[in-house]
Amino acid sequence: MSNSINSPHFQDILFVGCTHGDEQVGRYVFDTYSCGRNEYYQWKTIIGNPEAMMLNTRFIETDLNRSFPGNPTGTYEERRAHQLIPHLNQADMVIDIHQSYSTTPDFMIVNDWTPDIEEIDHYTHFENIIVLSQGVGTYSGLMQIEIPHATAFEYGRQLDMEDARRRVQADIESILNKKPTGIKSKHFAFWKDLPLEFKGQTEIDNFVRLTDEQRKLFGITEENIYPTFIGGYPDKWAVLLKVI
Repeated sequence: MSNSINSPHFQDILFVGCTHGDEQVGRYVFDTYSCGRNEYYQWKTIIGNPEAMMLNTRFIETDLNRSFPGNPTGTYEERRAHQLIPHLNQADMVIDIHQSYSTTPDFMIVNDWTPDIEEIDHYTHFENIIVLSQGVGTYSGLMQIEIPHATAFEYGRQLDMEDARRRVQADIESILNKKPTGIKSKHFAFWKDLPLEFKGQTEIDNFVRLTDEQRKLFGITEENIYPTFIGGYPDKWAVLLKVI
């Protein structure tokens, strides 16, 4: 898959829903875009973690999105990851649909910013993109690490399912019909954690640049630092991103 946005060629897209079973917008994608083709694409959707989806729980034994490439004799999710690998490898582009917690704006996560992913981005509304390979830390077991042509679409405001469905549908329809949105995205890399000791000393917002006063409070000399995943972890207040 290596084409400009004006290329007549096309590709197979595989949508993955419910990698985390409680992110039920993936079930909507499966029901609405189970399979099809048009002049640009052929596509299908599979459920990443069907048992967790039916129970509306994040996972059965271990986080599926920390279980790749899988293990045929491991936990339920490790076995499931092993089963998914051939399907993921057959597609030209894998789009893993997630719902993030309610305070986080929509964003995309990729391992590397490739021409193929850049093409897909032309048709989405994402203003924020995290590029894993340019940051710090260890991200073992993620689908995007094992499958270089995979990207995760993270939709926030999880409690408002109808709103999430509208945003997912808008992106998928734009992609399948190759309709550029004209939105220019900002790229980030993971930089470091913001410790719990700073919690409550100031107000911070997801993907909103830290002010000079906040950076001084946190002892940060780097500029263009943005927090995300605020309050999403028991051992840190937020994750800090650096613009790249």
